[in-house]
Amino acid sequence: MDGVGEDDLCWLQLDDFRMLLIKTIDPSRITPYLRQCQVISAEDEEQLFNDPMHLSDLFPVGALLDILQRTGLKGYTAFLESLELDYPDLYRRITGKEPNKTFSILIDTAGESGLTQFLMSELSRLQRALQGERRRRQQACSVAKEQVCTATRLLRNMKSQSCQSDCLSVFRRRGLASSS
Repeated sequence: MDGVGEDDLCWLQLDDFRMLLIKTIDPSRITPYLRQCQVISAEDEEQLFNDPMHLSDLFPVGALLDILQRTGLKGYTAFLESLELDYPDLYRRITGKEPNKTFSILIDTAGESGLTQFLMSELSRLQRALQGERRRRQQACSVAKEQVCTATRLLRNMKSQSCQSDCLSVFRRRGLASSS
């Protein structure tokens, strides 16, 4: 492999896992970290999520890998760190190493304040997701309560109608028995 640099070599090794990466990764989970590491830009992210060519779930991941490959070793390292953070099992499978979450690229690029900022933004994102999930569950609970109330009302009505029907049947039988 003369003529193949260290940058190319690391991406060639990762290429063996390309289909697994494409099937597994949700790019919206890792792009915030990659932006903090300054290996993708806001324009790259916009292109990934809004380009009509990337409508399928598979295309944004492939495009993201292509963008990162152009950034060389720095992009490769940041990508592996993003896997380490969000996909530890995938990181383990690709590297054969246990995740240790050192975030070296982020600290080198943005300093410790950048890491703090990234962690705070991730915490905010997770809190918003949690609030959204709580709202969805509360709405589902309200709908379920309404359905239980409706079912209870219907059951009462059915019992009342059944009772009325039974009384009417008894009354008719008595009326028929007395007329005979």
